[in-house]
Amino acid sequence: MVRERAGDSSSPATLIASTTTTTTTMLAWQPVRALARIAARPPSASSWATAAFASRSLTRLFSPSLPSNAASPLGVRTFAASTVASLMRKPTRIKLKTHSGAAKRFKAIANGMYKRAHSGKAHLNSNASMSSTRLNRLGKTAYANTAERRKLRKLMPYSC
Repeated sequence: MVRERAGDSSSPATLIASTTTTTTTMLAWQPVRALARIAARPPSASSWATAAFASRSLTRLFSPSLPSNAASPLGVRTFAASTVASLMRKPTRIKLKTHSGAAKRFKAIANGMYKRAHSGKAHLNSNASMSSTRLNRLGKTAYANTAERRKLRKLMPYSC
């Protein structure tokens, strides 16, 4: 876009080439990191409005003295407090994953112990291959010992 100075419009030396200013509007869904990146940029001739808006909105975001619904100097509404809180909120604790191998082999019971299966019961447990004493012993419930329980509490954090 070419603009003429007021006064002398005949000479080409008086013509000034001005670039069109492209201002990006900040939306509520954009992260605060993007706002900080825009505010940190040095304001050039083409982006002075964007930098001014971003720095003012960051000031409004982080200063508790300014109300969140106050009008912006540029006439653009800044973020609401609930949106800012949701963008800035971090989880208090990460989600822990259950160890899938431990979950398949052990089952937590109400008193804090873990039930497990006996080995040797998958096949070949007819009368001819195993004695009745051994079959009776393998039929009873087996529990994890104390050392295994300590490990299982870490492997299955949501079981007990």
